[in-house]
Amino acid sequence: MEPPEQARARGLKTWGRNSHKEAEAFKTLESYFRASPMSSFHKIQRLTGASKADALFMPNGFEEGLPIQLKAATSSAMRGKNYQFQHLSGYDGMLVIMIGLDGKHIWASAGQEMSSKELWITVGCKSDTSRRVMDLGSHSVACFEDESEFPHVSIAEAMLQCADNHKLEVAAHLLFDQLISSADLCLRYPTVHQSAVDSLLAIVNVNGSIMNLRVQEKARHPRRTDARYMVAMKKQGGAMGNLAYNENDFDLLAAFLMDEDQLQGAFFIPTPALVEHGFVGKKAKTLYLYPPWCLPKRQSTKEKHSWQLDFFLDLRGWNGSQKPEPEVLERLRSLILRSLDDTSATANLGV
Repeated sequence: MEPPEQARARGLKTWGRNSHKEAEAFKTLESYFRASPMSSFHKIQRLTGASKADALFMPNGFEEGLPIQLKAATSSAMRGKNYQFQHLSGYDGMLVIMIGLDGKHIWASAGQEMSSKELWITVGCKSDTSRRVMDLGSHSVACFEDESEFPHVSIAEAMLQCADNHKLEVAAHLLFDQLISSADLCLRYPTVHQSAVDSLLAIVNVNGSIMNLRVQEKARHPRRTDARYMVAMKKQGGAMGNLAYNENDFDLLAAFLMDEDQLQGAFFIPTPALVEHGFVGKKAKTLYLYPPWCLPKRQSTKEKHSWQLDFFLDLRGWNGSQKPEPEVLERLRSLILRSLDDTSATANLGV
């Protein structure tokens, strides 16, 4: 039987290859898109890793776009010019873009035309020529204009097309994005999904450089039994089970407290503070969060967790449909800047 350590090493190696392939595919996609004259008037908006679609293609200024599913493959070592694309079913209404990474080839097809779960494309044959895309921008515009085959969806609608267990996190993220935009800050998605980094918060430093805070997002409803909020500070370790986060996994924990679909408050806790209180870098454990309306009854417990309130933002007066009050935005900016100061040694420049 394979030892857990060996199984984990093998799993991490596979995950690393897949993550590299994902990042390289999106990089190639953007390169092809920028080469098109249409890129001056359109954009490709990356979505979260939980979304069924990987991105939306839309004209600048539009709120709805064409959903894109991105697939990548390298050529077969045995045959050289053959590419095998897998997991192609279930993407009706989407434009499926397939990228041959080593040959920099790009193909596209309507999701509903994919009748099987996998597809072999041989360069020079009909499987290649019938799907080859020469101008990604023009091809995407043509698909965008064919709304009967490619129904338009908004960013929120596309992101909420995900597994049920991700819907709470996605709903919280959409509100977080609104909040960040209201504070004139910028939130974007990392190149590689399925890591400890859910989003990147871009901050302009005092010297004019852009620093990206790596954000780990959590969203929780209160427990029915005692109305407490619980956040599991752990990551999947494959054969090794759940593992604690490492100190360099992310820079900022954004923990959102939800009531149905409303964001009641958020804790923005820098990684050094989590390390100091034993929630990062040691063993996987649960972080109990206590907002002002749900403080512990015992004085000793209240004092033990009082440090959390230094990082709390109260959002009970904000319903997500209007701009937050100035004092809320001022508090948000101060928490973000504090995180920047605390994590300046580990935050990534230009991620």
